[in-house]
Amino acid sequence: MSSTRAAEPIVIAAGIRLPQARAGGAFAREDAGHLGAAVVRECLSRSGLDPALLSEVVVGCVGPPHDQANVARVIALRAGVPRSVPAHTVARNCASGMEAVSTAATALSAGRGDLYLVAGVEVMSAYPLVYNHLAVGFFGRLMRARAPLEKLAAFASFRPAMLAPRITLSEGLTDPTVGLIMGSTAENLARDFGITRAQADRFALESHQRAKAARDSGRLAREIHAHLPLGAKPQQGALLHDDGIRDDQSLEALGKLKPYFEKPDGIVTVGNACGITDGACAMLVTTASRARELGLAPLATIRAWAFSGCDPARMGLGPVYSSAKALRDSGCTLADMDVIEIY
Repeated sequence: MSSTRAAEPIVIAAGIRLPQARAGGAFAREDAGHLGAAVVRECLSRSGLDPALLSEVVVGCVGPPHDQANVARVIALRAGVPRSVPAHTVARNCASGMEAVSTAATALSAGRGDLYLVAGVEVMSAYPLVYNHLAVGFFGRLMRARAPLEKLAAFASFRPAMLAPRITLSEGLTDPTVGLIMGSTAENLARDFGITRAQADRFALESHQRAKAARDSGRLAREIHAHLPLGAKPQQGALLHDDGIRDDQSLEALGKLKPYFEKPDGIVTVGNACGITDGACAMLVTTASRARELGLAPLATIRAWAFSGCDPARMGLGPVYSSAKALRDSGCTLADMDVIEIY
């Protein structure tokens, strides 16, 4: 897809997120519809806008629950958005949240609406375990059996191997065209660009240190809405901060971790790889003129956006190619950037 630049300035007029919780932790009992509704509700509340003014709700989600296929619609209705406001879900793997933003920006550029609620949500804790093909066959035989002997024969065909599940989280992180999980594609890039284990660990340590400093200074608190996990008792308290920040992280501790994907000499470990987390965020995207009409003070202007394809075995290069397109269209260079964030 080519890069895009809007004619009229497009702005982010409001935004909030929930804390990032480690998978299997505080938000493990949530589902994407519930978690997304919580952050959308808060975003609308802080803006003070009537949700009936929304042109549409767009939500990015890689793994929506099986019973919430269009999870954007579920989120919108649970958050109190009127039924007359449409909603749809978009997906672009790790960039699904960004896809929601760009979808709204594209619609605004085309004049198809003037105010969009966009969100991103993922509950990786809830990615299911699926019966393997052996178990599916077993249950099929059992359901087709009618006579007692047929049922007995079906039961007799059970094998322990049928209990081995397909792990959808692992399968979802693996590219089916090249058969590589994301961590292995990172190992490819480490070899291609000569990135050492020491460099990767230092970068990871710096990430923890920066996140800790932002949290301790109150910087992150301005963008985070504390959330009481589903099923938690009030006395347990809400989750206030990202719980993946390790205050005591050190190069020594990182250096003791074994490679996870390629042993014994790989670069990627559980310490220098990004965490598997649950979380959600939401924002209002509109034109500069509409923001003024609504009395909203823009947080940022979206200058340009772009997407690019790349070799699936080196998927980490995607942001390199797409960033070059966006920079070209915006008239900016990397030297103009004060902060660079890649998700």
